[in-house]
Amino acid sequence: MAAYTVTHKQLLSNYAVLQTLTPNDLVVGGTFTVGSVAVPFNGSFTVYDLPEYLFIGVDDQGDLLFNYEIPVPNQVLYACTGTDVQRTASTGTITFTETCTWITAAQIEDWLGTVQHRRLTPRFLRSARQLPTAWHLLDAKRLATLTALARHLTGRSPLAPFH
Repeated sequence: MAAYTVTHKQLLSNYAVLQTLTPNDLVVGGTFTVGSVAVPFNGSFTVYDLPEYLFIGVDDQGDLLFNYEIPVPNQVLYACTGTDVQRTASTGTITFTETCTWITAAQIEDWLGTVQHRRLTPRFLRSARQLPTAWHLLDAKRLATLTALARHLTGRSPLAPFH
């Protein structure tokens, strides 16, 4: 579980924006929990946007508006019904649990392209599908290990085209 300290809060046009002290790993569409900020900010929500500029409201068509001259890092925007609250200092926390999605042999074959190489065995596919698809979490060492595994099992680079 990841937890982030809230430094500022804002509520305009039924959209809340919280700023965290440090960069966060939230993603649009992900769920998170707000605690110890204030009503109506507290609760479980879905990330609607991760804006990089000051939120200034919603236009007549319902589009979000930002002041692009005022950058504001580490923000989370979500739908929240309540009375408008201008941007102000705050305390509290945002927490979320990161989930890892696993891949299948068919997805590996799709990613590699048409599989015609006879040495691309079920053993390789079983090994590869056990790796997380959250590629952004793989550091250079893990990527090198995956490449070495593929090279060992197939005798060639996993990024080279099949013939």
